[in-house]
Amino acid sequence: MNKISFGTSGHRGIVGTSFTMAHVCAIGYAISDILPSNSRIVIGYDTREGNALNHKNSYTLALARVLMERGHIPILCKSYTPTPVVSWAITAKGYDGGIILTASHNPPEYNGIKFNPNNGAPSPSYLTDKIETLANKYIAHEMSSNSVSVSPNTEDFSHGFSQHLQNILHTYFDIQHLEKMTLSIDPKHGSCGETWDAIASHLNIELHYIHKTPLPSFGGIDTNPTQEIGLSELKKSVIRNGAIAGISNDPDGDRHSILDEYGHRLSPEETTCIIGDFFISNGYAVKGIATTVASSHIIHSFCHYHGIEIFETAVGFKHFASYLEDAFEHKQLAFAVESSGGFSMAGHTLEKCGFLPGLLIACISRSTNTPISKLKASILSKYGKFYFEETTYTFNSESSEKLIHLCKTESIEVFNPFFSTIQSISTKDGCKLLFSDHDWVLIRLSGTEPIARIYAESKSKQRSQKLLSVTINALDSLILTTR
Repeated sequence: MNKISFGTSGHRGIVGTSFTMAHVCAIGYAISDILPSNSRIVIGYDTREGNALNHKNSYTLALARVLMERGHIPILCKSYTPTPVVSWAITAKGYDGGIILTASHNPPEYNGIKFNPNNGAPSPSYLTDKIETLANKYIAHEMSSNSVSVSPNTEDFSHGFSQHLQNILHTYFDIQHLEKMTLSIDPKHGSCGETWDAIASHLNIELHYIHKTPLPSFGGIDTNPTQEIGLSELKKSVIRNGAIAGISNDPDGDRHSILDEYGHRLSPEETTCIIGDFFISNGYAVKGIATTVASSHIIHSFCHYHGIEIFETAVGFKHFASYLEDAFEHKQLAFAVESSGGFSMAGHTLEKCGFLPGLLIACISRSTNTPISKLKASILSKYGKFYFEETTYTFNSESSEKLIHLCKTESIEVFNPFFSTIQSISTKDGCKLLFSDHDWVLIRLSGTEPIARIYAESKSKQRSQKLLSVTINALDSLILTTR
């Protein structure tokens, strides 16, 4: 039996091997053990095979059965529900936590499970470590749950979440001026369609969908919303329908991409700078921006320009929760962004949200009577154009220890034969080489696969691509991996 391994926020695996009913039940028992007595836990799920309530061997119902067996009270989402909606429900309804069945943007042969505690944020590391340890003890004894009949409560949270978003937008914009605006939406056959419908109803906006029907197979399309290759149909929809913007989500709705009126993509960091610019220029107190070591340095440029904080962490949205909470307590705005499409702000959920950033950008465009393409051009002119590139590096098991050691080194001399102008090295999460003028390279190991992710950024696309290729050559030489 494959061991349970929690990555940044949860356990993911291939259905039938590293993700089975036994894994789900063991994790359910582990979560039950860490909860207070009689806890109320909301359970959400995306459109993957086995998640739906009417599935013959539903993972969702199995989790409910485990929780009820241990004396807890599960509340099941009536239908497919995005992660940020579950996060909102936890705090809005005063639940003790939430469990979401999803493998995010991974292909349909994968599934996953994650737990959010009572603040709605992704679980901190100490909690996922505890759940992982307990779950592996349970799975070693091949425990399962079949003794309790399941008749849990079900709820639809989409309209409450939509009302919450409307309240946020109404705080900063004249909602009546935003009515009838047109957006193109790509839920990628995941869980977001019903929530977008509810948002459209609350805001009186017009949506044009592609890939809306929930499908376990996701229709064979690329489910990562930040990949250009998967945005071509959304671009056509934006242009065909004269939309103010296009918004793409992953299957559980916690990631996003935004297209301007011409179908050109904004990076999550560019989106955050546009949003931050609007609030600062309108006199709102902005504490700063939380981001990760793997995000574009346009955020550094933005924060330096405005004299506000940059809170840089290891990869994982869970690291942003305390920063957003502190800003909210002090009645300040703060934003959080990941290059992979995660975004939130103080006063919203502490989980990343694929709905709010697109709505904010559309509202800013409409209220300032400025097309999104011009909003983007303005921030690039002010803060600089950055070219962010990434690739993967596959290694064999014999080389893993060498690569792990290499990713912890702070010795510039190790890399000097390949990069002669390194200014500093950060090992906050992987090995990040920093050069002059915001150029950088990050080597970061995957927690679940024998690959290293390599990120590079420069103010020249050619330079970014060169940094990637030099890094690959350096790794080949330093760990002697046969590729």
